Amino acid sequence: MRGILTDLQVTDSGYILKEYNCPYHELAQEHREICDMEQTMMAQVLAADVELTQCMMDGHRGCYFNVLARTAPVQLHTQSS
Repeated sequence: MRGILTDLQVTDSGYILKEYNCPYHELAQEHREICDMEQTMMAQVLAADVELTQCMMDGHRGCYFNVLARTAPVQLHTQSS
């Protein structure tokens, strides 16, 4: 089992989540959309606006995500009976 080494930095506007290793590294080298999927998943789970500002696939030392409180409430889609 692989874990993800992370760090969380508090900012005036939210947080910066730093990931120093990637469990999808080999896959992301061929399918960069994995990075977008992770960003989307974080935004949904945290109910926040999430922006990927640095990425290992671009040669950075880690992936950095800015996490900001949402300005509008999340609208969930439900099936009608």
